[in-house]
Amino acid sequence: MVQPKLRVHGLRDLQRELKEMDKELPKKLRQANLEAAKVIADEARPNVAQVAGRLAKSTKAAATRTAASVKMGSKSVPYAGAYHWGHSSRPQGGSMDGHPVMSDALGAKYKEMTEVYSKALDDLKKEIGL
Repeated sequence: MVQPKLRVHGLRDLQRELKEMDKELPKKLRQANLEAAKVIADEARPNVAQVAGRLAKSTKAAATRTAASVKMGSKSVPYAGAYHWGHSSRPQGGSMDGHPVMSDALGAKYKEMTEVYSKALDDLKKEIGL
């Protein structure tokens, strides 16, 4: 499965330095990651087929201090991968063309996502006086 990534060089060093300054500051990195992921989730969600709406509702932004991601599907919506990537014929019959809404959203909003992330990091640097 292809997973496009945006790498931020020096992020671990920034996390370490923020933690030394104040233990609460690294949590702001999580918020910056979440803001960037929301750009992609908000773009992908309306493009998911609205048969029952469960797949679209399961499309969510997630973040930690070290990463941002957009997740689609859940235990109760296990077909997200097949919907996005498609699948070939199966023993029970049928095949499905993929609907790469996440990849399309990333392609369409990559620049906006990086700008949101960069602004969030700049705001954090201003807050701590860098």
